[in-house]
Amino acid sequence: DGAMTGVRILDPRVVHDNEAIEWRGALIHHSATSPTTTAKSITDYHVKERGWLDVGYAGLIEMTLAGGFRFVAGRPLSIPGSHCPGKNKTHLGLCLIGNFMHSTPPIAQLEVAAEVLAEWCVAFDFSPEEIHPHRAFRITDCPGMVDILAMRRRVAGILADG
Repeated sequence: DGAMTGVRILDPRVVHDNEAIEWRGALIHHSATSPTTTAKSITDYHVKERGWLDVGYAGLIEMTLAGGFRFVAGRPLSIPGSHCPGKNKTHLGLCLIGNFMHSTPPIAQLEVAAEVLAEWCVAFDFSPEEIHPHRAFRITDCPGMVDILAMRRRVAGILADG
């Protein structure tokens, strides 16, 4: 189905060659919302407001009611993401919920993110060097003050510890 060639659509409904998915890295995003925004509300926004099949990310790190953080799985890894044009079939999108334009994410949130990223590195055989900020591929400030080099080091440390 080449009918959609050249049309910039982020939704995977137009993608029929799921075999073309090859996860080679991850992109870090922030939601640019309140830290108490839920993964469900972001999913609802993507589905109801944008008309997508599912949330655009492979996963999100949300705050728990107790003030800790947890990973929430996003769209199935068998279909492309919808988080960065040109990277949706090669890079998993991980969204840290919160607005990090003027402050860094909480250490506990970064620790959960690093654990998830380490699991993805093992599962899909890519190195921490393939973890990038959204802004590396788009004109955006996303993910704000997330320190990608420190995240890569944190993930490498987890992988080294086995």
